[in-house]
Amino acid sequence: MRACERASLGSTLTPVQTVCGGLYLRISPKLARYFFFRCMLNGKRRDLGLGSYPELSLADARLKAIQARRLKAKDVDPVQARRETEAIVRRDQSAAAWTFKKCAEEVHRTLSPGWRNSKHGKQ
Repeated sequence: MRACERASLGSTLTPVQTVCGGLYLRISPKLARYFFFRCMLNGKRRDLGLGSYPELSLADARLKAIQARRLKAKDVDPVQARRETEAIVRRDQSAAAWTFKKCAEEVHRTLSPGWRNSKHGKQ
Protein backbone atom coordinates (compact mmCIF):
# COMPACT_ATOMS: atom_id res chain seq x y z
CA MET A 1 0.00 0.00 0.00
CA ARG A 2 2.97 2.27 -0.40
CA ALA A 3 1.30 3.74 -3.48
CA CYS A 4 -1.63 4.85 -1.32
CA GLU A 5 0.68 6.37 1.25
CA ARG A 6 2.82 8.15 -1.35
CA ALA A 7 -0.30 9.50 -3.02
CA SER A 8 -1.32 11.16 0.22
CA LEU A 9 2.07 12.88 0.31
CA GLY A 10 1.45 14.32 -3.16
CA SER A 11 4.31 12.65 -5.00
CA THR A 12 4.12 12.19 -8.74
CA LEU A 13 2.42 8.90 -9.56
CA THR A 14 0.75 7.52 -12.60
CA PRO A 15 -3.03 7.81 -12.29
CA VAL A 16 -3.44 4.01 -12.16
CA GLN A 17 -1.27 1.72 -10.05
CA THR A 18 -1.29 -2.04 -10.56
CA VAL A 19 -1.80 -3.86 -7.28
CA CYS A 20 -2.10 -7.47 -8.45
CA GLY A 21 -3.72 -9.59 -11.20
CA GLY A 22 -6.48 -7.31 -12.45
CA LEU A 23 -6.72 -5.22 -9.28
CA TYR A 24 -5.80 -1.56 -9.75
CA LEU A 25 -5.64 1.56 -7.62
CA ARG A 26 -6.75 4.73 -9.39
CA ILE A 27 -5.51 8.03 -8.02
CA SER A 28 -7.41 11.15 -9.07
CA PRO A 29 -5.80 14.57 -9.52
CA LYS A 30 -7.27 15.54 -6.13
CA LEU A 31 -5.57 12.45 -4.64
CA ALA A 32 -8.75 10.47 -4.08
CA ARG A 33 -7.85 6.78 -4.28
CA TYR A 34 -10.08 3.88 -5.18
CA PHE A 35 -9.73 0.26 -6.20
CA PHE A 36 -11.14 -1.28 -9.34
CA PHE A 37 -10.95 -4.62 -11.10
CA ARG A 38 -10.14 -4.62 -14.82
CA CYS A 39 -10.63 -7.56 -17.16
CA MET A 40 -11.27 -8.35 -20.80
CA LEU A 41 -14.52 -10.11 -21.62
CA ASN A 42 -15.62 -10.86 -25.18
CA GLY A 43 -13.01 -8.46 -26.51
CA LYS A 44 -14.21 -5.58 -24.33
CA ARG A 45 -12.46 -4.02 -21.38
CA ARG A 46 -14.59 -4.07 -18.24
CA ASP A 47 -13.81 -2.00 -15.14
CA LEU A 48 -15.58 -2.89 -11.90
CA GLY A 49 -15.35 -0.34 -9.09
CA LEU A 50 -14.64 -1.99 -5.76
CA GLY A 51 -14.42 0.90 -3.30
CA SER A 52 -12.30 3.76 -2.12
CA TYR A 53 -9.16 3.61 -0.01
CA PRO A 54 -8.92 3.69 3.04
CA GLU A 55 -12.61 2.74 3.57
CA LEU A 56 -11.84 -0.46 1.67
CA SER A 57 -8.63 -2.13 2.81
CA LEU A 58 -6.23 -3.83 0.43
CA ALA A 59 -7.21 -7.25 1.83
CA ASP A 60 -10.91 -6.58 1.19
CA ALA A 61 -10.16 -5.25 -2.29
CA ARG A 62 -8.22 -8.43 -3.08
CA LEU A 63 -11.14 -10.57 -1.90
CA LYS A 64 -13.56 -8.66 -4.12
CA ALA A 65 -11.14 -8.97 -7.04
CA ILE A 66 -10.93 -12.75 -6.48
CA GLN A 67 -14.74 -12.98 -6.57
CA ALA A 68 -14.81 -10.97 -9.80
CA ARG A 69 -12.06 -13.17 -11.27
CA ARG A 70 -14.11 -16.28 -10.46
CA LEU A 71 -17.13 -14.82 -12.25
CA LYS A 72 -14.98 -13.98 -15.26
CA ALA A 73 -13.64 -17.54 -15.32
CA LYS A 74 -17.25 -18.72 -15.69
CA ASP A 75 -17.70 -16.25 -18.60
CA VAL A 76 -19.99 -14.06 -16.49
CA ASP A 77 -19.59 -10.31 -16.75
CA PRO A 78 -18.83 -9.10 -13.19
CA VAL A 79 -20.24 -5.63 -13.90
CA GLN A 80 -23.52 -7.03 -15.22
CA ALA A 81 -23.73 -9.51 -12.34
CA ARG A 82 -23.41 -6.66 -9.83
CA ARG A 83 -26.09 -4.64 -11.62
CA GLU A 84 -28.46 -7.59 -11.56
CA THR A 85 -27.94 -8.27 -7.85
CA GLU A 86 -28.40 -4.57 -7.02
CA ALA A 87 -31.63 -4.52 -9.05
CA ILE A 88 -32.92 -7.54 -7.12
CA VAL A 89 -32.08 -5.90 -3.80
CA ARG A 90 -33.80 -2.65 -4.83
CA ARG A 91 -36.86 -4.55 -6.02
CA ASP A 92 -37.08 -6.51 -2.75
CA GLN A 93 -36.69 -3.35 -0.68
CA SER A 94 -39.39 -1.50 -2.59
CA ALA A 95 -41.72 -4.52 -2.42
CA ALA A 96 -41.19 -4.77 1.33
CA ALA A 97 -42.16 -1.10 1.73
CA TRP A 98 -45.65 -1.73 0.29
CA THR A 99 -48.01 -2.85 3.03
CA PHE A 100 -51.64 -3.86 2.46
CA LYS A 101 -52.83 -0.58 3.97
CA LYS A 102 -50.60 1.45 1.69
CA CYS A 103 -51.78 -0.49 -1.37
CA ALA A 104 -55.45 -0.08 -0.38
CA GLU A 105 -55.01 3.68 0.14
CA GLU A 106 -53.31 4.01 -3.24
CA VAL A 107 -56.12 2.13 -5.01
CA HIS A 108 -58.72 4.22 -3.19
CA ARG A 109 -56.99 7.47 -4.14
CA THR A 110 -56.66 6.38 -7.77
CA LEU A 111 -60.24 5.15 -8.22
CA SER A 112 -62.15 7.74 -6.15
CA PRO A 113 -62.27 10.47 -8.85
CA GLY A 114 -64.28 8.09 -11.10
CA TRP A 115 -66.97 7.38 -8.52
CA ARG A 116 -70.33 9.06 -9.11
CA ASN A 117 -71.06 9.89 -5.51
CA SER A 118 -68.52 11.24 -3.02
CA LYS A 119 -70.27 9.20 -0.32
CA HIS A 120 -68.74 6.04 -1.83
CA GLY A 121 -65.26 7.27 -1.02
CA LYS A 122 -66.16 7.75 2.62
CA GLN A 123 -67.35 4.18 3.08
